[in-house]
Amino acid sequence: MIHDSYRRDFAPDFGPERAKCLSTGAGSMNVSLTHFRTLMAFLIAPLIIPVGLSLAAVVSPGDSPVSFTGFLGLLALFSLYALPTAYFIELLLGFPAWLVFRRHGIRSWSAFAMCGAALGMTYSVAYSVAKYVAAKTMAYDFVRHPFTRDINPLSLWLALPAGLASAILFRAIVFPRQFQEKSK
Repeated sequence: MIHDSYRRDFAPDFGPERAKCLSTGAGSMNVSLTHFRTLMAFLIAPLIIPVGLSLAAVVSPGDSPVSFTGFLGLLALFSLYALPTAYFIELLLGFPAWLVFRRHGIRSWSAFAMCGAALGMTYSVAYSVAKYVAAKTMAYDFVRHPFTRDINPLSLWLALPAGLASAILFRAIVFPRQFQEKSK
C-alpha cells in the first residue's frame, strides 16, 4: 500500500476524476489552464531573483540606509543584469528539470526547493569552471570580458538562494493549491 503523502507528492495526477473530465470534454479547459499556469510560472519565477538581490544589497552590513527610490534603482540595475541570465539558465536547466518533474508527477515543495538550489549551484559551479579552467586553458581572460562580468553570479551564496527562491515561486504558481484528501 502506498502511503497517502507519497501519492499526493509523487504520484501522477491521473485519477478517476481526471479521466472523467477528459472523457466529457471538460478536461480541455483544465488542460489549457494548466498550460497557462506553467507558462506564467516560467515567465514570473525568475523575477524574484532581482528582488532578492536588491534586498540582499539593502540589508548587507556596512551600507548606509537606502531610500525607497534607491531600492527601486537597485531593482532596476539587478533586473538589467540578472534577468537575461536567469531566463537563459531557466531555459537551459529549469525546463528539462520541469519535464522530469512533470513526467514523474513530482509536486513536493521540498523536491522543488532542492532542485532549485541544485540548479543555482550548478550555474555557479559552471561559471567557476569556465572562469578558472577553460579560460586558463585557452589563455583568455574570461572575467575581464564585459559580457562575462554582467553574468557573474558573484558567489555560490547568491546563486543557490536565487535558484531556490525561483523554484519555490515556480512551484507555487504551477500548483497553487494542494488539497488534502479527507479520509471517510
